[in-house]
Amino acid sequence: ATLASEVVDSEPEYQRLLALRARFASHPLIRADGVKIFSDGVIEYPTQTAAMIKPYLDGNGHATDNYGGRYFDQAVLDRYVARLDKEGFTIHTHSIGDYTTHAVLDALAAARQANGAADNRHQIAHLQIVDPADFPRFAALGVAANMQLFWAMPDEYSIDAVEPYILPETHRYMYPAGSLKAAG
Repeated sequence: ATLASEVVDSEPEYQRLLALRARFASHPLIRADGVKIFSDGVIEYPTQTAAMIKPYLDGNGHATDNYGGRYFDQAVLDRYVARLDKEGFTIHTHSIGDYTTHAVLDALAAARQANGAADNRHQIAHLQIVDPADFPRFAALGVAANMQLFWAMPDEYSIDAVEPYILPETHRYMYPAGSLKAAG
């Protein structure tokens, strides 16, 4: 079971998660040792809540002041991820935009530096847009790229509602499964 949690550096939240895990510790079929984080929203127009490194474009290809949602403070995320990692939880992060993927990789790197390497099987899910500079970081940190490539199929949601609203060089790396695999 993956436990839902907000990104908060809060002892009551850590204790809640530890208690839920402990509740299922002796269950023969259920392990509750994963925590799911929603780090951003969706990329499709008009919602555009996925957190991006570069701003969304308007319908005419001009940059806007919208970078998507910022659901956490990086310092809080770093402490939160380090604590969950130290407690032995697997961290499963929803990340659509390249900004959040980069931020989560930074937090996982900070956790590894603080706690050492562990076999916690951290993963980032969805990965609709990934900055190419982050491709090798997945292998270096032992982070699984958990992709649902059904959503990579060309349709109105992946083309019409996305392509005109992000830079072409960003759209090029939509669902970059091959690039992540090539990077290890």
